[in-house]
Amino acid sequence: LITLNLSKNRLQECDFEQELPNLQFLDLSFNELERLSKLPSKKLLHLNLSNNRIESIDFEPHLSLQHLDLSNNGLENIPSHLSSFKNLKEIILSENLLHDFQEIQTNLPKAVLTTLRLDGNRYDCKSSLIELQSLACLVCLEILDLGGNPLEDFATSKNIDLRPFLL
Repeated sequence: LITLNLSKNRLQECDFEQELPNLQFLDLSFNELERLSKLPSKKLLHLNLSNNRIESIDFEPHLSLQHLDLSNNGLENIPSHLSSFKNLKEIILSENLLHDFQEIQTNLPKAVLTTLRLDGNRYDCKSSLIELQSLACLVCLEILDLGGNPLEDFATSKNIDLRPFLL
């Protein structure tokens, strides 16, 4: 089994008692999950947990995971151990309750992350526009989506330096 789609099943729990050793794609979207404590495969590449009720993630870092979708959940903070997912190239955290730019710098993998979607959260630039510049630490970042956040100060500020983002 390489692909498993369990989306739209109203699952409230999903504990994988038995390993699915060849599983690479797992879709648990549109359920009622509040947490996921264990992943079923060490070969998992793509995990979709969007549109659930997840407020935190507890599963161990997997070196194979490349794509993680946690959009439309109840996350108020970026889980700190995501920085241990060394091959994570794409993280979708859209439509959550995220607000702290510092967590991006400290809680995400910096070396390989190419896509970061943070649209529809609560990020603002009122406290310091330097916070936004801290995203330059994501050296491989190609796509950054901050749409739908209250960044009203960003558009009028003359203090932000976009040069670190330019190639």
